[in-house]
Amino acid sequence: MQTGTLSFGENLHRAAATCLSGLLNLLAALVVLLASSATALASFAIDTTGTSMTGLWGNQNESGWGTAITQEYGMIFVTLYTYDASGNPVWYVASSCPVAADRCAGTLYSVKGGSSLTDPWNGANKVVAEAGTLNLVFTDANTGTMTYTINGVSGSKAITRQIFATGATPSASDYSGLWGIASESGWGIALTRQVDMTFATIYTYDGNGNPKWYVASSCPMAANGCSGPCIR
Repeated sequence: MQTGTLSFGENLHRAAATCLSGLLNLLAALVVLLASSATALASFAIDTTGTSMTGLWGNQNESGWGTAITQEYGMIFVTLYTYDASGNPVWYVASSCPVAADRCAGTLYSVKGGSSLTDPWNGANKVVAEAGTLNLVFTDANTGTMTYTINGVSGSKAITRQIFATGATPSASDYSGLWGIASESGWGIALTRQVDMTFATIYTYDGNGNPKWYVASSCPMAANGCSGPCIR
């Protein structure tokens, strides 16, 4: 009985050791798999040596709103053109969205109280307020996801770089970026050029100081400028 008991204990010990070894091997395999998955998910990184993400971004199934992304090295400025609950035009900005690998995150601000383009600029009544947060995560140079919280409402949308001009003609001068007047902080123009076409989005105000935006979606380049219809 004593010998049999010892043999049974030894067998039990060996079985337990084999089981533990199998579990450790499985755990190691899971660690490798998770590490590989994380590497695959983070395989894209934004180039912070230039302006590669600058452009017009939106959801191809939701024409009518969009984001103008302006990248300068390791910082991204985002202007979000959309609507309020009543369908009135409204815009928000994430003026500081620092790049971290494949993404950026920043605070969204709303602005009101500025002057319309048809009136002399007066920023005395301009009010800038926090409206929420914005997170952009890119899978490559042309696709990504925008996650946001605006006035307490959260959401997420797939976004892609908007292609509005194609061709092989090289762009001699690219004026893509955020433009405005230094002494009139509070309004501006986001320009995106593709081939020899420029898309301009103007973020400004109506006569009552409410946010308003316009687009010139077809502004063909001629020499050092472009001209096209402005649409609300």
